[in-house]
Amino acid sequence: MKFTRVLSGTGKLPMNENYMAFKWEKPNTNILFSICQQGKGVRCHMSSDKKSLRLLKTAVAEWCEFCFWAFKTCEIIYAIIPESKPGIIRFTLKCGFKKLVNYKGLTVLIKEKPCHL
Repeated sequence: MKFTRVLSGTGKLPMNENYMAFKWEKPNTNILFSICQQGKGVRCHMSSDKKSLRLLKTAVAEWCEFCFWAFKTCEIIYAIIPESKPGIIRFTLKCGFKKLVNYKGLTVLIKEKPCHL
């Protein structure tokens, strides 16, 4: 596994009895993800220090693969981003997400589960 469960030190990431937090295992990085299962879906958040931003695309790709593996019924990952954050939308598109719709000031992007998983 490319992620290690962490129990503290997650900064502003949600972490309570419903959320689990993970650190990406790449040496000399500080990229964290938190995840909470909601019904058949999951809610995720991420954070990174400035130094690790250059590796964020790789970390997100590996995180998505981890989510598809860990949650067998998961077929699609959604990213819901305010339209007021165009840089984050562009970054998410570069991570392999596809734009689905703009709705009420939000952009919804999706990433489908690869056939090999």
